[in-house]
Amino acid sequence: MKRLTGIICSMLMPITLSSARLNAVDYSMQFNITAPIEHNDEKNPENTSREIEGYSYAGSIDAIVTAYEVSATSCGNQADGITATGHVIRPSDYIVAVDPEVIPYGSLVNVPGYGLAKALDTGGAIKGNKIDVLMTVNKNGKTPYERAIEWGRKELKIEVYHKL
Repeated sequence: MKRLTGIICSMLMPITLSSARLNAVDYSMQFNITAPIEHNDEKNPENTSREIEGYSYAGSIDAIVTAYEVSATSCGNQADGITATGHVIRPSDYIVAVDPEVIPYGSLVNVPGYGLAKALDTGGAIKGNKIDVLMTVNKNGKTPYERAIEWGRKELKIEVYHKL
């Protein structure tokens, strides 16, 4: 059981960011999609019409995608519902934990099977091209913990959008 807990929680730990870095992150979960997020040109996937107001398409990344949730069941006593960037998690949030050296905080990430999420968290096991998707609410009769376990570990091509 401890092995699964480590995968789900990614050993979330508080990190220290400079105040300038924190102030640069837009914590709002509101973003306007002005065109479909999909590949329009199979021969040249970089040639797309993806547009999200206030963001620019930065490219795609082959990533290892796991899931986490923020209860004490998964994260132990440090589970406080606050991300590494200081965002207080709400049930409606779609958040991903990232390595900020690969995907900057505040970026949007389109994860197949999960949706469009904001990069607002990190964790001890989140290094390189590994991300965690946050499960927050009960769906289909399953708790966030059960949904995180069900998600498992996936290798996916994710799309990244940087804040303008």
